[in-house]
Amino acid sequence: MVRTALRRSPLSLLFAGLLVGAVSTAAAADPQAGRPGPPRWAASQPERADLTVDRDQTPDQGLYGAVQAGYANAKAIPQADIDSLDGAMIGALLGYDFGRLRVEADYAYRGLSFPTDGVPDTLFGPPRPSDAIDVHTLIANVAVDQPLTDRVEAYALGGAGVAFVNDLGPAEQAFTWQAGGGLVFKPRAHLALDLGYRFQRTETLGVGSRIETHNGVVAVRLYF
Repeated sequence: MVRTALRRSPLSLLFAGLLVGAVSTAAAADPQAGRPGPPRWAASQPERADLTVDRDQTPDQGLYGAVQAGYANAKAIPQADIDSLDGAMIGALLGYDFGRLRVEADYAYRGLSFPTDGVPDTLFGPPRPSDAIDVHTLIANVAVDQPLTDRVEAYALGGAGVAFVNDLGPAEQAFTWQAGGGLVFKPRAHLALDLGYRFQRTETLGVGSRIETHNGVVAVRLYF
């Protein structure tokens, strides 16, 4: 029995060596063998593009609305007894931004006051220190934008429309036009701050005069 076991030992060692060599050769030929691969369903899924939207990106175009307010200084021409008319301006805008070109419907109200040197309303009435002219305008504007940085633009605009002027009597209707420009700041998407200047001229009224107005305007614009 001892002799038989000793005779078989070299054969056993040879068989074990061949088995180890075969396993080593297979592992070298396929280095990925034995590693867990991706599930089969993952290979059939197409790669998804990154659809993340930058919420801080400023809009290039679209419908917008705005509220505006400012200071107005006007002069009636010819009207020698009134040097200037001062007052506030408020209004609203509705427009569409095409990227470099904008169109707007512009409504504004101006309450212009002027001194009366204590002239009373009636013969026995109290003296009035000042009087006022109410001016309502509805104008169609066209504006051209010029980007300066990613969030700042300069613009120039012009427009024409109709004015309704009420000077202590029935309102008079007249043609009006305006021109101006300014800077637009876009701190966030869908929001813009407009700092501008407008020169507006209301043509001949029933009394034979016209009104020229210089306006400093601040507007807050919201894109829809």
